Amino acid sequence: MRELSKKEVKQVRQALEAVLGQKLGISSLYEHVQGELIYYTQEPAKQVVAVAVHGAIFPALNLFWKLKIRPKTSYVVVDQGAVKPIVSGADILRPGIIEVHNIEKQKLCAVLEPERRVPIAVGLCLVSEEELKNMQRGKCIKNLHHLGDRLWKLDF
Repeated sequence: MRELSKKEVKQVRQALEAVLGQKLGISSLYEHVQGELIYYTQEPAKQVVAVAVHGAIFPALNLFWKLKIRPKTSYVVVDQGAVKPIVSGADILRPGIIEVHNIEKQKLCAVLEPERRVPIAVGLCLVSEEELKNMQRGKCIKNLHHLGDRLWKLDF
């Protein structure tokens, strides 16, 4: 774990604000590296506010729920039958996706449930939006963070 410089905090904050569509009052962050994933917390042992992989930074589920907002960009909506497997850690398959909004290959996106349109997972897009729309089956998004997981409960 390391504390980020002011310049690094600004970069993370700007990436989060672009997805959330609102300003955040984040002035300090701590970085936790675990394998290919990087997690950011506001204090050494507090809630995760962002996740990053391959240089792409995205709000953690805790931040969406705490602020009671939905992502403004980079998300998919899944059908009700996909919700339970996803919150159990399953990757997102093409048949379960009912809407797609501005996703990019190798970038992070939110996965929303269909009724209330709230985020239930954050994943890494394995295909582009165009590829996804032309697919009939297969894995589209790798589930990196979901409701009820270790990051949601913050167990560092």
